[in-house]
Amino acid sequence: MIHISETIISQQKNYQNQLCLAIEEGWSPVEFKKYGGGMGVYPQKDKDLYMVRPRLYSGIVSVEQLSLVAELSDKYAKGPLHLTTRQSIQIHHLLLSDTGLVIQELLDNGIITVGTGGNSIRNISCPPLAGVDPHEVFDVTPYVLQATEYALGLEGMNTLPRKYKIAFSGDDRDLAKAKLSDLGFIAKEVDGQRYFQVFGGGGVGSNPKTAILLHDNLPVSKVLIPILAMKKLFEDHGDRTNRNKARIRYIVERLGSEAFIKLYMKYFNELYDEVPDLKKVDDEVLPIGESLLEPNRVDQVSVYEQKNRGYYALYLHPEEGLLSPNQLREIADFVRSAGKNVSVRLAPTQGIYIRNLTEEQVKLGVSKFQHLLPKHAFDKSLSCIGAVNCMIGRQDSRALLKAIREQLYTDHTKELHRLPEIRISGCRNACTLHQAYALGFEGASLKTENGTVPAYKVYIGGIDTGVGIGFGTSLGTLATDVIPEFVSELLALMIHEKRSDIKGLIAHDYEAVTHLFKRYERV
Repeated sequence: MIHISETIISQQKNYQNQLCLAIEEGWSPVEFKKYGGGMGVYPQKDKDLYMVRPRLYSGIVSVEQLSLVAELSDKYAKGPLHLTTRQSIQIHHLLLSDTGLVIQELLDNGIITVGTGGNSIRNISCPPLAGVDPHEVFDVTPYVLQATEYALGLEGMNTLPRKYKIAFSGDDRDLAKAKLSDLGFIAKEVDGQRYFQVFGGGGVGSNPKTAILLHDNLPVSKVLIPILAMKKLFEDHGDRTNRNKARIRYIVERLGSEAFIKLYMKYFNELYDEVPDLKKVDDEVLPIGESLLEPNRVDQVSVYEQKNRGYYALYLHPEEGLLSPNQLREIADFVRSAGKNVSVRLAPTQGIYIRNLTEEQVKLGVSKFQHLLPKHAFDKSLSCIGAVNCMIGRQDSRALLKAIREQLYTDHTKELHRLPEIRISGCRNACTLHQAYALGFEGASLKTENGTVPAYKVYIGGIDTGVGIGFGTSLGTLATDVIPEFVSELLALMIHEKRSDIKGLIAHDYEAVTHLFKRYERV
């Protein structure tokens, strides 16, 4: 599917040599991370255990790859697999010596890990329903795959000042978060011709910014030019001395939007005749059915209607993004048995979409995977892997989400449909994009009379769609142990004020929300 350059293959094969050197010389986890991060290998908080992140291109994964990842986890890992917010599956709890064996087996099966971490061009984001979404302008999948192959072949793709994130969305809803990326493409059509709007300099975390418009109507054939132009601009003007200000959005901040656009266009114009056009793209021919699933089963939460009549996508959302190897194998077996038309995409929401299912197959999937199906938006809440595993994580975000879920299912089981999906990040790196959602939490700490306690910054009112993307307001910081009760009381306030969602509560009763927050802030 993707041709990998000999340079990348060589780097991948050299991992075992570097690993042997690290073990022989007794590198510390911090020392190893300087090399291993760029190879998708990270130390965990658990002593002497590591994680490997395969490069599963834009979440497009085969049943053979799913089965392989499950097999490797069974063979080498000491814990569950983790679905990521960048459309991959991480293999956790590995001995350092075993990471070489895992990487070699992945490579033997055509899967690389180069650039899945470190200062690299990361996995390019793509909407998991691209190609079957009734609302998309056109399928961005083939453009994403060509962009991926091109990016992986660029010299220095993994020696940048910092990570470089690219996203493609199929319409203005911006499901892949192009406007929150270093470089983003959003599909549009003018007079029957395909174009991309192109955005640059977006990102979350400390100093979050929405991207600025670089091109309003870029012909789809010219997609590769912005990728190289932004890379070269980043290499020349990115801050290599201060890691905290090394992302592209800080160049925009430093220069100002107008000067940044002018600088970007200089690179773009210089490269215009040097970079090849994309190969001609033919849309996938989708199967067409004759029957329609009864409307009350198409909930747009776990079951989605596709644009090809009579076919559906089933969404699975494991709690905390964790799956056992057996669960992953069961999903692969189900897809395999469903036939050649059925495919899988990993979602940036730590979930899995099974696509092109018939009515009968959807019913079978609903029955088989009932424990993995979300019932409403709140059930699709997610956290990052958290401080239990992540070396830079400040707080155990998974534990907080579990505590919130338990509190709400005890207090308000029948009213949970009012809540949005909650996003929890264990630190300011914002792996869950918590600042751009209606209710989000960021790991922090809080000084009290009894010392420093675990805490989270609380964000409210973020907007996660490209039509009106925006960051939430920070209400302040709450101690971790009061947050589940705070969220429960927030839902109780929505019920009392007869608000169907949190946006309505904020718009009409913001003072009541802040009053509630202050009550818990003093605890």
